[in-house]
Amino acid sequence: MFKKVWIYLLLIPVLIIVYFCFDYFTLDEYTYYSDESILYNGEMEYTRVVGIDKDELYNYKGEKKFTIGKQIGKTNNSTLFGFKEMVYRIEGKPNLIFIRGLMSEGVFTKKMNR
Repeated sequence: MFKKVWIYLLLIPVLIIVYFCFDYFTLDEYTYYSDESILYNGEMEYTRVVGIDKDELYNYKGEKKFTIGKQIGKTNNSTLFGFKEMVYRIEGKPNLIFIRGLMSEGVFTKKMNR
């Protein structure tokens, strides 16, 4: 009986860690060029939202007016045990994504090819 309890106490944390590692490694990877403020995912290209468009998303105090949705990816700068920049979907706005990292965050819009 006592051995079963120890096995469960050791097995449950290991399974939780394996689940989170598997979830992290299966995310889509976005290539981020911070000096150009461009984000790529395969054929899709995203550019940082600036100017009047940014004023529609943030109030005058810098607080967000939108809700962050599901996590959809990570940038190429992210590592499992180090610095992470994660990519999130913005609810109600299909052309916008949100990047949150340790020292930066920003809203990107899908570039329309004409």
